[in-house]
Amino acid sequence: MSNTNRNPLPKKILYISLIIITLFILDNTIIPMISIKNIFPSTLFVFLVCYSIINGYAEGIIIGVAAGLLQDIYMPGVFGVNMLVNMIVGILAAKVGESIFKEKAIIPILSTFLLSMLKSIMIYMLLILIKKSNNFLYLIPYKGLYDMVLAVFMYKITLKFSQSKTIKKEWRF
Repeated sequence: MSNTNRNPLPKKILYISLIIITLFILDNTIIPMISIKNIFPSTLFVFLVCYSIINGYAEGIIIGVAAGLLQDIYMPGVFGVNMLVNMIVGILAAKVGESIFKEKAIIPILSTFLLSMLKSIMIYMLLILIKKSNNFLYLIPYKGLYDMVLAVFMYKITLKFSQSKTIKKEWRF
């Protein structure tokens, strides 16, 4: 019997993992160089929103937790905050994706703006609850706008990627 069809790490998981890691590296190296008044978008977050809208709940949760885990590396003393918030955002983005035509980008782009603001507000509130508050509340609308602008470019790319033959296959665990 041939093992040509058995792959211990499916291509989909490998591709998604590489994208997440690459975007995480970009978010922490190159993207801060394009900041405006110390505000810059998160390619990883925008990918999470776009991918969740297109692919649904299970993948939104998985991508949200994975992205949050990486983002929590840069938030010492508050491990888990980004994992929780990104998971919630992945679920909400998947909910948005249930009722839209995926080929039309306007709702996903506007959703990125709203979900970016929601993420920032939730993180702000969680930081207050654990007494690690930071006064960045005034930056939230600007961060949302910057993420929305990035979504204009990233949504169509994510849609094409998600519609590729390898990625359309279901998760297998």
